[in-house]
Order: sequence, then C-alpha cells, then structure tokens
Amino acid sequence: MAITPSEGVDSSVIRINSPAHPSFYSVHSHRFIICLLLLLATYFSQANTLGMSTAVVCMVNSTLVQDPHNENVKEPKCAAAHNESTPEFAIPGSFDWSPSEQSWLLSARFYGNCLTVAVSGAAADWLGPDRVLTGGLLLSSALIVLTPPLAHASYYALVGSRVVIGAADSFHVPAINSLVQRWYPAAGEKAVAVSIYSMGFQFAGGFASLFASLICGSTFLGGWPSIFYIFGGTCCAFAVAWAVFGSDEPAKNRWVNEAERSWLERSSIKIKSKARKEEHPTPLSTILRSAPLQSILICHFSSWFATTMMQTFLPLFLRDLGLSIDLIGWLTLTPFIAQIGGKAVSGPLIEYCVRKERISMTNATKLAQTISSVGCSVLLALLAFIPSCSNPQIACPFLIVYGLLFTGSTNGAYTAMFLISPKNMGTISTLTAIAKIAGSLACSAVVNAITAIDVPYKWALVFAVTSIVLCGACIHFLIFGAGDSLLFIFMPKSSSGD
Repeated sequence: MAITPSEGVDSSVIRINSPAHPSFYSVHSHRFIICLLLLLATYFSQANTLGMSTAVVCMVNSTLVQDPHNENVKEPKCAAAHNESTPEFAIPGSFDWSPSEQSWLLSARFYGNCLTVAVSGAAADWLGPDRVLTGGLLLSSALIVLTPPLAHASYYALVGSRVVIGAADSFHVPAINSLVQRWYPAAGEKAVAVSIYSMGFQFAGGFASLFASLICGSTFLGGWPSIFYIFGGTCCAFAVAWAVFGSDEPAKNRWVNEAERSWLERSSIKIKSKARKEEHPTPLSTILRSAPLQSILICHFSSWFATTMMQTFLPLFLRDLGLSIDLIGWLTLTPFIAQIGGKAVSGPLIEYCVRKERISMTNATKLAQTISSVGCSVLLALLAFIPSCSNPQIACPFLIVYGLLFTGSTNGAYTAMFLISPKNMGTISTLTAIAKIAGSLACSAVVNAITAIDVPYKWALVFAVTSIVLCGACIHFLIFGAGDSLLFIFMPKSSSGD
C-alpha cells in the first residue's frame, strides 16, 4: 500500500473555476438554502447544551449552596477589588444540588459524547447523513422538552438524559460534515459553506446563553422550564424542516432546479453507497500514519483547547478582574460575535482568491491557520498583562480582535479536513471529534492544575500554555498540512494477489 501524489487521482474530484456554474448566492440556489439549514443544525446542537449551562443557575437555590469560587481569588492586584465590589445574588431556585452535583450535570453530555464518538462517522456514511442528523435532533429535542419533569422526578434521571443527549449530539457534526462534502464540489465553495454553517457555533455561544438568561427569571411557563420547552420545541420544528428541505445529496432533493442539479451531477464528488466502501476500504492504520491528517487533528486539538478556555474559563478570568455579573456576560459574548463577522468576510474572500487562481487551496489554508494561531497567541499575551482591576474594560477590544483572528482556524485546518480525502470523510470526522474532546479535556486539566497552585498571575500561565499549544499546532500544519486532495490520497490495497 502506498500514498503518492502522482497516482490514483480520483477523477471525480473536480476543481470548479468555470463562471458558467450556478451562483451560490442566489434565490434559486438550493445549495445556499442547505448551507443555512446546516447553520441552524449547528446552532441547535450547541444551544441545547448552553441552555442547560445557563438554566442550572436558575434551577439551583443559591441561598442554600455556596459557590467555592468566591473564596479562590488569588491575584494580588484583584483580590481586594473583587471582595469589595462583587455583589452577591440570591437566586431562589427549586433544587439544592451541591457544586459537585452541578458539575456532574453539566459534564454528563461530554460522557455521552465519548460513548458514541467512535461510531458516529461510520454511521453517517452507512446510514446516510440525512437520517443520522434528523434522528439525532429529534431524540435530543424530545429529551430537552422532558428536562423539567425529569429534574423534579430524580436528579439521576436528569443526568442520564443528559448522557443520552450527548450520545445523540456526537452524530451531528459527522453528519453535517458529510453533507458539506456531498453538496459542495468546488474547493473554494467548501470554504464558503464551512464559514457560513460553522457560524452556528458562534450564534449559539453569543445568543443562546443570552436568550436563556433573559427568560430564566420570567414567569412564562414556570420560569426556567420555559428554556427547555422553547429550545426543545424549536429544535424539533427545525428537524421537521430539515426532513422536508434537506437530503443526503442533490440527486435526491426535489427542490433543486434542473440547472443546478445538472451542474452538480457533472462536478460533484460522487460518494457511492455501502458497496463502494466495501470495495475500496481505507485501513485506519493508513489514515493515522498520514502526516497531513495528523496536522489537521493537532490543529483541531489546539482550536478546541482555546475554544474551551474562552467558553468555560473566560468568565472566571473576568470575575477575577472584579467585573459585575452583567458585564461579564456581555464581554463573554464579544469574541463569539466577532467571529461571526470574521467568517462572513474570510470565507468569501478565500473562495474568490482560489477561484481566480491567485492562491492555491493548500497555501490559503496554511495562511489562514497561521494568521489565526499567531494572532490569537499575541492577543492572549496582551489580555494576560494589560487589563487589570483599574481598567478591566480594556479587555473588550482585545476580545473583539481575538474573535476576528480566530476565524482563520475555520478557513485553515477545518476547511482542509473536507478536502484531503473525500471518500473517508466519515472516518476523518470521527477522528477530529476525538481530537476535539481531547483538546477540551486537556484545557480543563491545565486550568484546574494551574488554579490549584497558590501563585500570582495564574491566568497569565493559562494564556501562555494556550499560546504554546496554538503555535505548536500551526508550525506542524505549515510543514505537513494540505488543502488539496491531489496532495493527499489514500491508496487502496492492490488486488493483484487476490
């Protein structure tokens, strides 16, 4: 078995540069509609998780449960300001879960991810991404709606439901990745599609938590239960909409017009059914030995290391600066909102440059990844040392620029994932999902270890480790990364000896 750049080129992989192909941005383009639907699918998958993170604050009676973090402010310059200015909020929730029980509840979804992540990519390939995505969303939405009665019935029943939701959610990303592979044949158009649909992560991070916090204290449908009724109900409605307008591939979709269908049939990557997979299987050992894939996995690890740090631990850093709860909430949203704007510009820009042949797709992905990793590392250094208790608001512009630069990782290694080996998209999606989980776990372990040490400037250490991880992954991708399938081909075993 060999991996060579000069043999075995899949003739179905076609780079589209012809101006005659149907416009992506058109009222007649069902590809654009599919992309928006994938954005919503990503949003609902993330929003269901973030909804619980916000709702648990309202579910627990804070007068009965003490937050241990209030006693752990170690920064010398901020301890006094924190103790004097941070108000205490008494939330009369329904439950008296301890901090440990709250932590287990919020992490239960992760353990559910671990149960199914190894088979999620294969399921998308064998059962079809359309069925996998629809089934996963319907199961998740049903359990989200049942969250309030489960919470009142038993804490352990609620934790079990979150585990099942996590197991179902593991199938969403591989299914979405497979759909992107089937619907968007041109390399540049893939970059646009990835930039658009992945905005769902930022919309969820930026608005789902805010929306949940706004309705958390209301009296509508009992207050906090309305979060789950609304989130679960809208997710179920979306799953029905996807079943109507979505499909595994353009050939099966009745909403695609004839001109678009004809172009897609001529230029799309022809992903065959189970029979083709059995005819030309790619051994996992061959995939794992591939340096370009290894670089993508390392970049996914580093990206989710940084993402977990921002999503989970940024509020603690801002709290240690002595900021109010309201200001912490808005500042936490800032980098995710900035990422939405960055993706709206970077994806089309790369597509234009590649289509005009001003840069190769491989060089485009490497340039985007470098700007993201190096730029974010610099911003983390500034964020660690410049904001203080006397000028905490100065963190806002740093977070905005950080969010804009972080979008480069989407157009870098994340886009390359769709291009290096189309027929192995399911397996690659599973491996990148494992890298994502590993990055999140590693970030949590590093932050917990550093904050447990009684030393000043602990957040500077956290940001320094994050910068090292980002830059190390960037160097590996610059050397070994690839953004073109012609540079990275898995060759099946020769049948001459059979």
